[in-house]
Amino acid sequence: MVQAEARNDDIGPADIIFPFAAKADMLRDSDRRLKSSGEGFISAASQTVASTVVLSQWRDRPIRAGQRVPGEVPAHERSVARADRRDTVGRSGVGRTARVWGVFAGLAFAIATAAFVLEAAGLLASSPAYTPTAAGQLTDEAKFFVASFAYQQRVLWDFVLRDALFFFAFLALIPLGIGLREVAGRGRVAPQLAAAFLAVAAIFGCLNAYSTFVQVDYWKSSGWDTVPATIMVAVGRQLDLMSELSRWSGIASYAALATALYYLARACRSSAVLPGWLGVVAYVGAAILVAMIVVSQVDGTDALNNLLSLAIGMVVAPLVTIGLGVYIARAASVASAPADLRSA
Repeated sequence: MVQAEARNDDIGPADIIFPFAAKADMLRDSDRRLKSSGEGFISAASQTVASTVVLSQWRDRPIRAGQRVPGEVPAHERSVARADRRDTVGRSGVGRTARVWGVFAGLAFAIATAAFVLEAAGLLASSPAYTPTAAGQLTDEAKFFVASFAYQQRVLWDFVLRDALFFFAFLALIPLGIGLREVAGRGRVAPQLAAAFLAVAAIFGCLNAYSTFVQVDYWKSSGWDTVPATIMVAVGRQLDLMSELSRWSGIASYAALATALYYLARACRSSAVLPGWLGVVAYVGAAILVAMIVVSQVDGTDALNNLLSLAIGMVVAPLVTIGLGVYIARAASVASAPADLRSA
């Protein structure tokens, strides 16, 4: 009995099909006899019946563990194919997203920088200066804050435009960093660090713009000249604190962005995905940002700071963001193309 069970375990597909193949041989012998009498048209029918019987019996036969149905794709091959399709769709989506955000960031940085320099250079209106008088510090500060609020209200559109654009331009650094890590950062340190520091720069840059909008809520109101001096000074000093928070958030974003550009330049030197000229521009941008941090701590350097702002905001930033977005999209499209097209 044990031997019989062992023989049943050794039965293969050929042993299963054999009884039905014998039936097919009998039908073919009958067909030969019929051919001699001029009825060979039954041959096709007999072969169809024989093959149908064999295949139907094999299909209806219970499949043991480890057996494959003829023509079936293995499960692991199906999972690999699905993963490849997901990876292809994901990379193409990352490329398109990076290109859109890169172009937007380049334009936003350029327009916002132009608006900043127009206001900082006094081309829109003259900003007031604090002047001590015999009336006392409290009265002098109150008058200064009233004049400062009136000035901010005249150029309010400039602050709203530039800080809204700066907010979304810094946000755009996050998808650019994700795209950089996707196409050039697998197993490489420099692209991953560049992406991380781009995210940090985005956080502090957005905080800089957000702090300005907190002050806008006060600037857009009128009637500050009727407020008592003690209240006016309290409100003005509170907004001075928000202004310092905004300024130091901007300096922190410069430091993080300079570090990100340094690692981006290193990534361009060792990656076939990114062009060499982008690395040169990134090195220049990092140097300018470090210079801006130093200049911001020195009094009387407003003109130099405006010049450096124009260089980084209207030249370097558009070149880096637009160039990075375009080359990320190009690398993602090549990576998601079929292998035969990539090798062509």
